[in-house]
Amino acid sequence: MDTNALRPETAKAPAHILIVDDEEKNRELLVDSLVVRGYHVSEAENGELALKLVRENPPDVILLDAVMPKMDGFETCRWLKKETQNAMIPVLMITSLTNREDRLRGIESGVNDFLNKPIDLEDVLLRVRNAVQTKRLFDELQQSLAQVKKLEVIRDNLTQMLVSDFRAPVRSALETLNHLASAAGKDAGAKTELVEDALLSLSELDEKVNSLRDITRLQAGELPVQPVSCDLASVVRAATTPAHSGAVSSAVQVDAPREPVRALCDLELTTRIISSLVSHALATSESQDGKSPLVTIVLGMKEQTPLVTVANQGAGLSFVAQQKIFDTLHDAGGDKPQLNTRLAFCKLAVEAQGGQIGVESQLDVGTRFWFTLPPAERSRKT
Repeated sequence: MDTNALRPETAKAPAHILIVDDEEKNRELLVDSLVVRGYHVSEAENGELALKLVRENPPDVILLDAVMPKMDGFETCRWLKKETQNAMIPVLMITSLTNREDRLRGIESGVNDFLNKPIDLEDVLLRVRNAVQTKRLFDELQQSLAQVKKLEVIRDNLTQMLVSDFRAPVRSALETLNHLASAAGKDAGAKTELVEDALLSLSELDEKVNSLRDITRLQAGELPVQPVSCDLASVVRAATTPAHSGAVSSAVQVDAPREPVRALCDLELTTRIISSLVSHALATSESQDGKSPLVTIVLGMKEQTPLVTVANQGAGLSFVAQQKIFDTLHDAGGDKPQLNTRLAFCKLAVEAQGGQIGVESQLDVGTRFWFTLPPAERSRKT
């Protein structure tokens, strides 16, 4: 017979087998046979000790003698199966009892299979192997169900956040348009301001929807990336117009070298990355000495790799917040996580182009986002 067929799966941790028998020589025979085939084995000389060991370290399979003093195998199995966390552990009862009543009694107590005495080691090893496989399939199913439940919670949280985040700009736009509709007697300047407020609210909603859609596409590898050679200074100029980031010229300072910083990038994605980082920096900036908040963009090369940094002055981020800043569901330390489409999109869009992104921050000082892109020279090598 092929002895490899009796061995546990080697790709996983060794299966844990608990042997419960009051006869030491019986335990030794089983221990020797199981250990040599790669199993991890524990022993108990009575039912009470077996219950204690199972609670402390649940095994994958239990080999249980039927006839033992004080608490026999039937009662031991009955107690094991009463405990929900242990109910699915396969119990193989080793017994010399062959009459129908004893077998039914064993089944009634929860025994999964019977092994007859005197034992046949090959029979024992095959049944143990099959029982281990059954237990591990059950464990994998439980893990999958737990993961599904976790994803359901995430989905529900995301749905609630979407409703909350999208409701605010929609309501703001509707209220503004209602004011505009009733502003027949107002001057043109007031009407123009109302229209601009409504457009701003709808633009905010549009940006959230587009980012969420593109996050999904980037994660699935379905968003096309079309890299071309470009000067990042021109991309920054396009990205920092009020139409893209809501920035005004006095709020953004650009520091670029005289020589062009040439990168290989997708123009649309990179423009959105920069405008999103600038918008975030503006939203989290704090005025200094009564002056308007200032965001600084620096272009340069780091080890022959194009580098863009976007920095502001503000409250800064804690170390924990920095580790989660690019998560779609960002835990900012409040009661619930917040939807974070803007920065999550930036991370995925940078990485889709072969770059890297990161953040550096100091509390009460400010935050500096940075990202790299492939140098334009790569286009000539491919």
